[in-house]
Amino acid sequence: MKDRCAREILVKLREFPAALDAASLDASGRVTALRPALPLRERSAELAKVIVLETVSGQAARDVCAALQHDSRIEWAELRPERTTDILQAERTTRLPLDAPPNDPYYGEQWWLDQIEAPAAWDVVAPDASILVAIVDDGVNFNLDELAGARWENAAERDGVSGVDDDGNGYTDDLFGYDFIELDGDPLPAPLDGFNSHGTHVAGIAAAARNNRLGIAGVAGGARVMGVRVGQGGSIPYGFEGVYYACVNGARVINCSWGGSTESAYEREVMRYVRARGCVVVASAGNNGSSVPRYPAAIEGVLSVAATTAANTAAAFTNYGPWVKIAAPGVHILSVIFDGSYAAWQGTSMAAPVVTAVCGMLIKRFPDWTSEQVLTAICTSADPIDTVNDTLPGWLGLGRVNAYRAVSNFEIPVGVRLTDVRFHENIGDGDNRIEADEVALLDVELSNEHGRLNGLHGTVTSLDGNITISPAELVYPPIVEAGRYWSEILDPRVHMSSAVTRGAVLPLAVEWADGTGRIVGRGTTTVLLDTTFVTIETSALRFGLGEQGALGYFDYVRGIPLGPGLALTAGPSNALYHGSIFVAADGRIADNFYGDSTGSRFDWSALPGAYAERFTSDRAPIAVRSSFDDRAMPEQDRVGAEVTSELFAWPDIPDGMILEITVTNRGSSIWSTAQAGVMLDWDIGPSSRNLGSYSANDGILEAHSTLSWLPYVGVAGLSGELETAYEVSNRDEFESGGFRDARLVEILGAGVGGFSSTARDLSHIAGLTLPTLPPAASATVRMALLTGQSAANLANVLDQLRTRSGDIRKSPDETVHLARKSVTVAPNPLGSGQPLEIRGLDDASSELRLYNVLGQEVARLVLPHATKLNIPASDLQHLAPGLLFYHLEQPGRIATGKLLYLP
Repeated sequence: MKDRCAREILVKLREFPAALDAASLDASGRVTALRPALPLRERSAELAKVIVLETVSGQAARDVCAALQHDSRIEWAELRPERTTDILQAERTTRLPLDAPPNDPYYGEQWWLDQIEAPAAWDVVAPDASILVAIVDDGVNFNLDELAGARWENAAERDGVSGVDDDGNGYTDDLFGYDFIELDGDPLPAPLDGFNSHGTHVAGIAAAARNNRLGIAGVAGGARVMGVRVGQGGSIPYGFEGVYYACVNGARVINCSWGGSTESAYEREVMRYVRARGCVVVASAGNNGSSVPRYPAAIEGVLSVAATTAANTAAAFTNYGPWVKIAAPGVHILSVIFDGSYAAWQGTSMAAPVVTAVCGMLIKRFPDWTSEQVLTAICTSADPIDTVNDTLPGWLGLGRVNAYRAVSNFEIPVGVRLTDVRFHENIGDGDNRIEADEVALLDVELSNEHGRLNGLHGTVTSLDGNITISPAELVYPPIVEAGRYWSEILDPRVHMSSAVTRGAVLPLAVEWADGTGRIVGRGTTTVLLDTTFVTIETSALRFGLGEQGALGYFDYVRGIPLGPGLALTAGPSNALYHGSIFVAADGRIADNFYGDSTGSRFDWSALPGAYAERFTSDRAPIAVRSSFDDRAMPEQDRVGAEVTSELFAWPDIPDGMILEITVTNRGSSIWSTAQAGVMLDWDIGPSSRNLGSYSANDGILEAHSTLSWLPYVGVAGLSGELETAYEVSNRDEFESGGFRDARLVEILGAGVGGFSSTARDLSHIAGLTLPTLPPAASATVRMALLTGQSAANLANVLDQLRTRSGDIRKSPDETVHLARKSVTVAPNPLGSGQPLEIRGLDDASSELRLYNVLGQEVARLVLPHATKLNIPASDLQHLAPGLLFYHLEQPGRIATGKLLYLP
């Protein structure tokens, strides 16, 4: 199954297909077959443009998919996304004896039924066969007594002819649903074992028979269940097809107790289609204990379900966030499994069918309601649980589902949702960056998709203790019809305390009520108040320079993408996931590149009063800069570096930029061995397809994709040759700790290397040598950032930048990099009366400086042209004994090191 799925590509064509063959989409023969993704009856539906390509291998699928993304006939192309069930673990399994006492003997262990007031709801809406819910999962075993009476049958196929698609739905002999794994009409799990009991357990929660003297009672026990098998062993590859099948065959409520972390265009198309046809899709929020969206649950319009405990608190494992619509019991949920025994499992997989069953009962009570009205009624009738989940206010939806309140509501439901937030500076320095001790005005937009609301008002609350919102009231027109509305009149004011740090974000929660005080909507979001980067742009690329030494960039501590990365006009929208400037000196390093000696952190902090900003320069028409230091690092790790970084660009050289890094030693000791440069996490198209190399001939460290139509990117030294030009596998680095300081220092000592002939997700480290720097001294290095369609293009752009900057490089046979030419200073230690001999010099003028351990210059000697020099002892006799640091400089090169002087 997994191999079959890995070989498939989902493609949406821009125009409705007339006649297509495999060769028209891939002339190399890697596509073996193509077919419509779904057997749609409506040829005009957007889903009719979606096709499935079958390829010869998983690698072929990845290659063809990447190529099709740039085919003008294709709207989108994607590999079949991974989806898995949302069960966390089994707590226990119990076999029920046949002579059990009457009336669902395990009912007493089903604590959630009383909590959601299911018995009271049954008095209002008696669950029966008129209710149909679809369980799209790994199959349902309807041979069990608990579920035998719930099995849905396709009447057209039951009364039709074997081997014929009697109802014309595109699926032949789908008598009891459909099996997308075995491609038949029986959704029975296979093999029938504990690894394939998920769908059966979910179905039992929703619709196990009540009062049958066996086991448990389903929330909607007596309802029918349409079983749709779309996976096996926890993997759900054909969930979208299953959702479509359930919709076109009459299920108004569709349960999806599964999901994945990546978005899918195909999934969105399917969800849009079924919602437009009146279906309610219920999906589990996931078990990662995270606010990161999970799909399809996070798709707008899907009823996403978090899990709660018997105390109405969030389950320890449940996902949460502004995309969650409602919560339901999901801990120690007893249900039937494959062999007729009973297991108490937990997970949002178990919470979703509780809500699914209530939706089914609600639709029976109000069959004419739209799917939006059903969803709103389910959410607005929930029991509030924020008071017992004060760390997650509004992040578990509108509350925990209440079956009785849902089905006993006789009014057409109304509700609103959060759509947008905007702000502008009210009291501050006028730059519209909302910072410490400033005040901003805040407006909140809502969408009303249902009936008229009278007296609508709201409150907005900051979820950050250093940021307050006062007044917090949101005012809207007295009467709100369907549509979108911004808050008006009373602008809430956002007050930033003095403790707010740079780059502030405002997590906020919004709650709306109508004139009667009834809660009609909740939402949460996070707003970026302080933009901490500046963008430099040419006709060919955009690049972000962060005020904390980051390039790109991605805020990996808070998980927030910021800035444009390295956005290219030709090729991928962003070729750089994240980058950082670094400075290393004598075994210590400062950077903003993921890791450090103890865990993820930022080493750089913006200098007080300094911002990432544009400035006017006589060197280039486009210039930006930022200044930062490492004062926030733990003292034992601190380098003691202050940096000013400047980016220069020219309209007539649109494919490159110059990065200038000026480093000042703010420490108390001399730096004898130091580098400055950049670390770059490249993502050129699919990151797993990236390769890199270093050309000593051109001095360029480049990265490119195995997909030939994607661009090249690179970096090169301008003020000197790259001391470090190293490549690493991101996967390997993160598995072994994630770019810790010790590892980065090790890389900087390795020079050139790390390259692989195998494509992979990679990062490059490029460093230039700094001269020996005593305290308060500064030095500058310059680098070129390059883009192009080939390595030759990069070299051409580099030559243009060298000419423009005045950094004229010697030809390869003339240039000898310091680290690659042996300069010897001997003897070392240097004794009394001994001359100092220096070998390996260029035949050019030289200057030798000597520093003591306090960073004080104690000698400066201008030396004659020679490849070997002898400095007489008399020139050094005034020096105090001890450890010295030498700095030897010739045109185009610098050598540094230690010298022990013992006269």
